[in-house]
Amino acid sequence: SGPIWESDGSSLAEWTVTGNATVDSTVGLPAPSFRAWPPIGRAYISPPGVTSLLGKSIQFDCKLGSGSSNLCNFFFACNSNGAGRMLRIEGRSGQNCGIAVTTSWVSWSAPSNTFPNTDTNWHTYRIDIKPGPVVDVWQDGVKKLNNVPIVLNGTFIAIHGDNGAQGGNFDNLSIFNTPAA
Repeated sequence: SGPIWESDGSSLAEWTVTGNATVDSTVGLPAPSFRAWPPIGRAYISPPGVTSLLGKSIQFDCKLGSGSSNLCNFFFACNSNGAGRMLRIEGRSGQNCGIAVTTSWVSWSAPSNTFPNTDTNWHTYRIDIKPGPVVDVWQDGVKKLNNVPIVLNGTFIAIHGDNGAQGGNFDNLSIFNTPAA
């Protein structure tokens, strides 16, 4: 079935924007896409019509910037202050992508459940939020993390740039009912 909420990367009008979070007209899948980049770039939203993330999947495309500090974060299941979880998307050598605990939009722990870092190509990520609550994380249709325990603090999601000059681009965000296993 189709998404219950979606944002195609062409407008941040519904979002709360802080710092360097913009619509990038030149890079997208297809263009435009959202760009969240340092020093503090984020945009967050409690998607209209979504009253719980349990039993939902969040899907988006992401492309890291190039450089030695290319990484970005996708927050989910957060309250209005940003406390919840995030998927850290890493491109730095020796670092891993993974799920981390967040205590605010600007404070988090290192990922405790990880998978190998990624490159600067576009990738599709899906976060399935299942009873427990636990999450599965998929990258390009391949399950990377399975049954990671989380806490559901709310319905807020966010795109967030981190470190380096590039941050990351996000496109085609959607929330839909989790497919049956």
